[in-house]
Amino acid sequence: MLKSKLRNFLDSQYRNLHPTADELSEWLNSSEVKDWVKYKLQNICPDWEIMFEQLKTEFLKDINYHWCIENRKYSYVCLGINPKKWVLWLALSEDKVFQTPDCPITFKVFRENKRKMAV
Repeated sequence: MLKSKLRNFLDSQYRNLHPTADELSEWLNSSEVKDWVKYKLQNICPDWEIMFEQLKTEFLKDINYHWCIENRKYSYVCLGINPKKWVLWLALSEDKVFQTPDCPITFKVFRENKRKMAV
């Protein structure tokens, strides 16, 4: 009983988003997401823009794959997208991982805000 309630909750929170590639592109190109990545990486990895653009390009080719981009010059910096939860994540080392809840906008919040603005 509890297991099915938990499964239903998780499905309602994540799996039922079913975003299109265009919606995901709009989310990843939003100023809020870009500003968050810039804030987290600009002083640590000068190539953050190249990494972010590469991640967006690869991810939008196949939105069902968990993409992760690592900078060869700064091997402790990793940027990725989890397609099961639609979360952008950033790792600066093995023990310090930031995820988009630190960011003011996740895909789910982005979509909800867009719908509110349309009404």
